[in-house]
Amino acid sequence: MAALDITPKAVTTATSRRLLAHFVKDIAVTGADRDELKSVRLSARTRFLFEADKQKTDKLALIASGLMIADLVEQGWRVRVARDERILGHRPFDDDEEVRTHKRRRYHAARDAQLRQPATRAFIERMERGTLTSTGRHSIFSLMRDGRHLHFEIAGALSGSSGKTLGEVVRPYLQFVTSTAVCPITGLQLQDVWRYFRHTWSNPYESVPGRSMLFLVRVGAAPNHPVMGIGAVSSAAVQLEARDRYIGWLGEDIIAACKADPSPEYADWALSTIDKALKAIFRQDLLEKGLLPAKLPKHVPQKTIAKLQKLAAKAREEHYARSEAGLNKAGGDAIRVTAAEWLKFARSPLFTFKRAREIASLLETRNTIQDAFDGVPKPKRLEALLGSGNGRAAFTKVVRLARSMTVGTEIADLTVCGAVPPYNVLLGGKLVAMLAASPEVVLEYRRRYQSAPSVIASSMAGRAIVRSANLVFIGTTSLYGERPNQYDRTSYPCDTIGGPRGQMVRYQYLTGQRSRTTCVGTFQFGRDTKAAIEQFTTSLTNGRRVNNVFGEGTSPKLRSLRDGLNALGISSDELLQHGIEKVVYGVKLATNTSQYLLRLDETPNYMFPLEEAEAGTSGIAQYWFERWASARMQRGDVEQKLLAHNLVRPVRHGARVILPSNDEDQLSFRIE
Repeated sequence: MAALDITPKAVTTATSRRLLAHFVKDIAVTGADRDELKSVRLSARTRFLFEADKQKTDKLALIASGLMIADLVEQGWRVRVARDERILGHRPFDDDEEVRTHKRRRYHAARDAQLRQPATRAFIERMERGTLTSTGRHSIFSLMRDGRHLHFEIAGALSGSSGKTLGEVVRPYLQFVTSTAVCPITGLQLQDVWRYFRHTWSNPYESVPGRSMLFLVRVGAAPNHPVMGIGAVSSAAVQLEARDRYIGWLGEDIIAACKADPSPEYADWALSTIDKALKAIFRQDLLEKGLLPAKLPKHVPQKTIAKLQKLAAKAREEHYARSEAGLNKAGGDAIRVTAAEWLKFARSPLFTFKRAREIASLLETRNTIQDAFDGVPKPKRLEALLGSGNGRAAFTKVVRLARSMTVGTEIADLTVCGAVPPYNVLLGGKLVAMLAASPEVVLEYRRRYQSAPSVIASSMAGRAIVRSANLVFIGTTSLYGERPNQYDRTSYPCDTIGGPRGQMVRYQYLTGQRSRTTCVGTFQFGRDTKAAIEQFTTSLTNGRRVNNVFGEGTSPKLRSLRDGLNALGISSDELLQHGIEKVVYGVKLATNTSQYLLRLDETPNYMFPLEEAEAGTSGIAQYWFERWASARMQRGDVEQKLLAHNLVRPVRHGARVILPSNDEDQLSFRIE
C-alpha cells in the first residue's frame, strides 16, 4: 500500500520541524504498545513545551500534529521520516493478523480511552457499587443474569424436572428508555442501565445527533427481569448509496424506470414536490425587501434568482462573523420553542442564508421543469423533461428534495443492537434486531415524535413544522464489516404477528458497488487530539467556524476535525477514513415503502397490524425461540459458555465493564 504524506504544512519553523521529526522517529519503533507510546509522549511533552519556538500558532500546530500522529500509531499505522524530511504514514494491513481481531484492537484503543475518562470511570463504579432504592439495595449486577442459574433452568426444562418448557425460561419483553424512566424493580435509572451495558461494546459509546430512541430487552421469566439486550433507533444517515438504491431513492434509478415505463404521475409529482417545498419556507422578509413577488410567475427571471444567491452569500458571511464573536447559540428543546422564537430563527443569518439559497435552487429547478412542460401534452410531459440533460438533472434534484423531506423522520438507523451476556450464547442479538423492526417500536417511535417539531424545517418556515413519524424503514451496519453476522438470515414471518401470510420482515444485505460504508469518522482520534486541533484552528480564526448550532451542518465533531486537519496542511479526506468498513443492511416495514417515502402514496401500508403491539412482541420472541434459541440451548458447548458468566464475587461476567488501567490515555499538551 502506498505511503501517505502526513507532513503538517502548518509546522513551519525549523525547530518545530526538527522536534516533530525526532518524535516520529521515536514513536515509529514503539508500534502500538501502549506503555512505550506513553513513554515517548511524556518525553515529547517536555520537548514540545520547552524547546519549541515561542510563536504560539506554530507551537499549537506542533502539539496537535504530534498527538494526531500518536493516535494513528496506536491505531496500527506505521510512520517514518523520509530522506526529504516528509512524514509518511502507512495504513494498517488487514492481513497482518486475523481481520476481526485486528479491527477489535483498533476499536478497543478508542473505547479504553473513553473508559479512562474520570467521569466515565466514576459512572461505572457508581453503577457497580449500587444504591439504596425504594425496592432495596440494588446495583447493575441486579440486572445481570447469572449464567449458572440460566443453565440450571435450561437443563431442568430439557429433562422435564422443572415443569417448565424451554420457551418459559426466557419470556422477553421490550422496555423503552427515557431520561426520567426508572426500573420499577430495582429503582435504577433506565438511561443509566442502558449506558452501562453499552460500555461493554468493543467500540466507544458516542451520542448520535438528532433523534435517538433507546430500548432494553428484558427477561420476564427471571428474578429482577435481567437485561437480555439493548438497542437504539436513531436518526438515519442523510445519504447512503446502497440504502438509497434499495429504497428506490436514487434519481438515476427512477429515471431509468420512468424511461422504461413513463408514468404521467411523476410529472405532476415533480412540480407539486417543489411547490410544497417553496410553501414551507418563510418568505415574508424577502417580499418586504422586494426580492420576490407576492405571487410567483410560471417562470421566475434569472435576475431574481441571482439576487437571492447574493443575499445567501451575504448572510453566510454574517453568520460566520457572529460565530467568531461568540454570538451564535445552540438551540434548545424544539417542543418548548415559541412561535416568536421560530420566527427569530428564520430571520437569523444562518437560516436567512439557508432559505435564500434553497429558494434560489428550487426556482431554478422549477424553471427548468416548466420550460420542458411548456406546450407539451400532459401525457408526454415526463418524456419531454427526461429527454434533455438539464431536464434529467432537474428531476434528480426533485428526487433528492423528496428524500430530504422524509430521511430525518420516517426512516431510522439501528445504531446499537446486541445481546447482553449470557444471552449472547443463545443468539439474543438476533432477537434484539427482530424486535427493533416490531410493531411496538413503530408505535413508540410515532408516539415519541409525532408532535415534535422539526428543528431545521421549523427554522426554515418561521413556524412549528411537525412532520409525520411513520417509521417504514430501518437501516443498520455490522460492526466489523464481515459476514456472517447477527443480521444475516434474521427475519420473521408477518403472519406470526397477524400480518399477511407469505411475507417476511427481513434484514436484507444490500449488495452492490456501495454495499459497504465509506469508513469516515472521528473515533480514531483521542479527545486531547481533537481539543488540540480545535485550539490550533481557533488561533487562526480568532473564533470557531464550526459550531454546535443545529442546522449549520451534519456532525459538528466531524466538520471541526476536518477543518482542523486541513488547516494543519494534512489531507483530511485521507485521515478521516479510519479503514473499518461496515456492511449495510436494510429492512422494509411497509409494502409501499418506496412510494410512501417519495410521497407518491399518502399513507404507509405496514406489513403487520399495529394493534396489539405487545402481543406482536411476544409472537416475534416465540418465533426467535423456535427458530434460533431452542436448538442453541440443546448444544453441548452451551453449558461451558453459560457457566463463564457468574455473579459470585469477585464478579466474572461478560456483561461487566472491564475498566482499563487508571492512567491518562493521552498527555495533555494544551497551552492556556
